[in-house]
Amino acid sequence: MPEPRRLLIAALPALLLALVPALAPAQSGVAESQDYLRAAAAAQRDGDEAALIRALETARELNPASLFTQYNLARAYARNDMPEPALKLLADLARARVDFGAAGDEGFAALRDDPRFADILDELAAATAPVPGSELRYVVPRLDLVAEGITRDPATGRLFFGSMRTGEIFVFDRDGRLSKFAGIVHEGRPLAAIGMTVDSARGLLWVVGTAFFLTEGHDPGAPTVSGAFGFDLASGAERERYLRDDAGHGYNDLAVAADGTLYLTGAELGRLRPGRRAKIERLETAEPVYGSNGIVVSPDGRRLVVSAYPSGIAVIELADGATRFLAAPYGLTLYGIDGLYWHEGDLVGVQNGARPWRLMRFEVDDGLTRVVRARTIEFGTPDVPTNGAIEDGVMHYVAQEPAVDHPPAHLDEALHEYLGRTVIRSVALD
Repeated sequence: MPEPRRLLIAALPALLLALVPALAPAQSGVAESQDYLRAAAAAQRDGDEAALIRALETARELNPASLFTQYNLARAYARNDMPEPALKLLADLARARVDFGAAGDEGFAALRDDPRFADILDELAAATAPVPGSELRYVVPRLDLVAEGITRDPATGRLFFGSMRTGEIFVFDRDGRLSKFAGIVHEGRPLAAIGMTVDSARGLLWVVGTAFFLTEGHDPGAPTVSGAFGFDLASGAERERYLRDDAGHGYNDLAVAADGTLYLTGAELGRLRPGRRAKIERLETAEPVYGSNGIVVSPDGRRLVVSAYPSGIAVIELADGATRFLAAPYGLTLYGIDGLYWHEGDLVGVQNGARPWRLMRFEVDDGLTRVVRARTIEFGTPDVPTNGAIEDGVMHYVAQEPAVDHPPAHLDEALHEYLGRTVIRSVALD
């Protein structure tokens, strides 16, 4: 899930980005950069363009990986008669196949007659052409679910997905029949069902439950309760529940290790070790992993690989907390990765923070220090996914269709932009 709630190379079906030079993002300033983005927002509200530019420049120095900051700084430069740096930033975004809507953005009105701007828009149009690949597998007609997490039970082939709106967890069986499996309720109110994973060895479906502004009955004045819920895979009965109310905006996703230890992402990294006195504890790392999101345990069980949504991909040594961030080839962004998975030694990322969204397969080196090359599996199609589940070389991802023009009157107007049918699509990763 993107931070609550919740942006040159030709777009070829099998885009290969090769080696040189590889760059790793600095991380120590990522959290601080958020303060400057808030200052920039305040300056914009006040109409203080000089303060806006200073704040955005500082935010970008602290987190140069942020596409969001880069785009907004380009807009600010363009509005303030600074075409050269604006065009440079836009050209770099085009090289990364990223477009937040520059062609129709009035912030770039001053560049409309500049042929260099026209050239960049042409490059963007070519570089961001949709790359389809998936097929529609299931449609859930309800508009009010706002699905986020999805996982698969390898023993039965069932697909589970959850609703951030209602806290319900649903399941498609092998024959495609949909039914409700379980629900997350705390003190009479639902919690958003977000990340989920299957622990086959212990017969559990683990789901993150978090108090969230989109959830029915949400109380914005109450502490943000968040944690992990374990449901019996056979019956759907709740067997485990571990909650905290001191983890900022809460947890988001989770992964399970071979020994049953759960690792959680979100406002902080968490660890839940099995045992009678189990509780979610903070996972200490040598470097901060701000905005942690998708998470997988490495095949050898020694590392966590975690997407830091505003900046890149972190690799954490479980033995001592040593942390590094994957370097990437010039022109390849690792910004805005939501779901993250292993597949045949590669990382697969649902990258919905970069616009247009993309499903990427990243080949990494043996030491897990850098991305060697990347391939685009799908790019820029209308249904933007959040997470996926892999089965025999195929990813099933959960997405939401665009919001409907005339949402039901009984649903709060603040929710209307999130109301679209839930779909599950399938795409080959090879």
